Amino acid sequence: MALDWSTALPDWRDRITQHQSIVPELPLHAPRADRALRLFKCLTVPDIEGNPTYGEVCADWVFELVRAVFGAFDPETNARIIREYFVLIPKKNGKTSIAAAIIVVALILNERPNAEALLVAPTQKIAEMAYDQAAGIIKMSVTPAGTPLSGLFALHAHVRSIDYLSDTVPSKMSIKAADADVITGSKATYILIDETHVFATNTRAAGVFREIRGGLSHPQNKGFLLQITTQSKAVPSGVFKSELGRARRVRDGSLKLPMVPILYELPIELAIDDGWRDPATWAMVNPHMGRSVSEDFLTDELISAEADGPEAMALFASQHLNVEIGLGLNQDGWSGARHWLKCGKSDIDLDMIRRTCDVATIGVDWGGADDLASLAVLARRKTDKAWLTWGM
Repeated sequence: MALDWSTALPDWRDRITQHQSIVPELPLHAPRADRALRLFKCLTVPDIEGNPTYGEVCADWVFELVRAVFGAFDPETNARIIREYFVLIPKKNGKTSIAAAIIVVALILNERPNAEALLVAPTQKIAEMAYDQAAGIIKMSVTPAGTPLSGLFALHAHVRSIDYLSDTVPSKMSIKAADADVITGSKATYILIDETHVFATNTRAAGVFREIRGGLSHPQNKGFLLQITTQSKAVPSGVFKSELGRARRVRDGSLKLPMVPILYELPIELAIDDGWRDPATWAMVNPHMGRSVSEDFLTDELISAEADGPEAMALFASQHLNVEIGLGLNQDGWSGARHWLKCGKSDIDLDMIRRTCDVATIGVDWGGADDLASLAVLARRKTDKAWLTWGM
């Protein structure tokens, strides 16, 4: 019987509101997954007082992600089954720190000689922070067998690169800043993008993502693309809009791709009408609440945002709660969006409109480079003159 590698999670709304796991259960290759998790858990977090390990400070969702990244192999053919991972998570949940640790694990467990790992950060400052995090992990950690990592790597701070010194399978990590370095198509084995939404304004981003996926599709490339991002600070557009939409469709089951979507966002019915302001919703989308995120901190940030006005409120909601600007917030969006979803009726279709209406008009929007074409029919019902609409 074929193994079920479906990554859809159609009950995600129930899971996230009940604080259950939103990482799909997959038939992972346990030896690979467990080996990677053991290594990840023993790595030292260099920028926390007392220098605890990742195993001590991370919540279960991180361990599930690590197992999914490194265990997605068919044990019979030794082929990678899942190539992409998309994580949407608010600020302060340890994105950059987790990303650096995953890349270090990938270099150590790599099986492809001279493989390259690429970590793309949104700014020069965050790229430097990512390098410092990875270098700090290497300087302070030991393997599960007790071997210091510092003797296995060479660090090159001036170019933000790290070499894994192996006689049989050497590999290299490069850390680049999206706003300063030239980011072109890559043939890297492991690619980690921190803050995908930054690429929305990059006119070459779509081509870069195509080349990345093209490189990963080679049978000998057993690597992965991992995107870890917050929600956009503006209405989603460009490559971020398409990447987020793709991940949502995979999660909802309408698109089948070798991707694991882990999206910490509120169901729309909880996000609209300022529902996101209820502190009861905050832990639903902040899985590290009580660890790297505190309710008191978010409360103070909300009070400050309220004092600063609508733009600050929108920024708080998008960055700390992953509320999408446009539909979930009035800022930069249509004011009727908060009422729109309440008006939907599933029994309205074109056949119903033809049977019950006496007047109809049709509108078409062909869309643009980063938008979809749409069709809408607005019609008046004969009996009570009510207006009905259907669209696609």
